[in-house]
Amino acid sequence: MALEIHPAAELDGHGGRTVESASVSWSPVDVRFLDQLPSDSITGLSITYAVQPGSLAALAHLAPGLRRLTLAWTDLTDEALPHLAMLRHLAWWQSFGNHFSDAGVQQLVALEELDHLYLEEATLTLAGFAFARRLERLCRLGVQDAMLSKRDLKTLRRQLPGVDVG
Repeated sequence: MALEIHPAAELDGHGGRTVESASVSWSPVDVRFLDQLPSDSITGLSITYAVQPGSLAALAHLAPGLRRLTLAWTDLTDEALPHLAMLRHLAWWQSFGNHFSDAGVQQLVALEELDHLYLEEATLTLAGFAFARRLERLCRLGVQDAMLSKRDLKTLRRQLPGVDVG
């Protein structure tokens, strides 16, 4: 089952669909409810809303089943990365609108099953993608919005032969 968490919507309990909420809350979403789900019940998760700091630890509970993850405009920082690095079965991940550092994302080397990674963060430079060389299954690396010059992009492509970088 896939689960989406975005503004003005909530899980309706029927196959992962969402329903519009009667009122819109603009405070960050608390995702601690995820640890109440069976650990292998969610294969895809998309969060497109700010997440309450500290509540992301519950995401690690879904590691056995989670294969796809989108974190868009979640306002996450390096504090979240140890929890994300525990999602060892992820094959596909897209992230943008967060505040990860070059040093922080090196923890993502633990995600050895990633074949598609879209780390499209404006806070990252060429140094941030050093860990990608150790992801043996990686075939696509999306770097849109990252602080990369044309020269940096050429260097990254040279460092990752066989990986579609762009």
